[in-house]
Amino acid sequence: MLVSGVDEVDDDNRRMIEWMAIEANLAPEDLREIMPKEEWKGLTLLVSVLHSSKACTAIEEGRIVASYDSEVDVVLLFESMLRSRIDWLYANSERNSLAKPDCHLHVIVRRRSLGSGQIMHPRHRDRWSTAACIAATQAEDLPVTDLAATFVLWADSGFPKEPETLKEQIAFVKGPDSYEEFLDSMEKKRLERELRAENRRRAARLEAITRHQEEEESRLLQEAADQFGMMGWRQVMEVDRELEGVPGEMIASIRAMSRSILDPEEAEL
Repeated sequence: MLVSGVDEVDDDNRRMIEWMAIEANLAPEDLREIMPKEEWKGLTLLVSVLHSSKACTAIEEGRIVASYDSEVDVVLLFESMLRSRIDWLYANSERNSLAKPDCHLHVIVRRRSLGSGQIMHPRHRDRWSTAACIAATQAEDLPVTDLAATFVLWADSGFPKEPETLKEQIAFVKGPDSYEEFLDSMEKKRLERELRAENRRRAARLEAITRHQEEEESRLLQEAADQFGMMGWRQVMEVDRELEGVPGEMIASIRAMSRSILDPEEAEL
């Protein structure tokens, strides 16, 4: 019985040391010193689920690494998320309480092994990686530590209901057979992204120009209407004659005003 009791104490001590190591890897001391109370509460749960996780590890500092399959890792950038949330809390502490923080998970998808099955060093895996946009829906009120714990449980369950954004990036990372091919794919992706951005800028400029033209036309028509309102019948007739035969939609609209004054019955027809 004495030996059994000593074993239990040893197990507890070992578990405590392991928990402390996970905690230290997830958040450096300077970050833990400024963590809000709700994040501290969530950190206990996060360390617990990580300690028992089959799919995730916290060996890499500030990260939770989930093994998606033999080829790919899905990495949650926990420290980055937590720092961003704390910065947001400080920036919004005296602002509108209805403001909600960003609940996108900071996730990268990276290659874990080569086609030959050779496991890559984590440093090399990061080079063969891309960001994945994953939104945590209806999670605005949850601490980052709770979001991270949910991520671990999600990974342990095999990533059920996997969002299309994650599927796309996993397929993108898995596609190339070599790192050189991956770099070519990344360059193509970058160019496509820049082209889409340029198209959006062009569309925005065109919309702004169109809106400005419409506002200018409206202003000119209003000025014309005001001027007609101050003219006598003969002055309106002179303007109408001057505008007759002059091309342009604006001129046509102004002349329609003059015609409605000179011949209201014709304007009604």
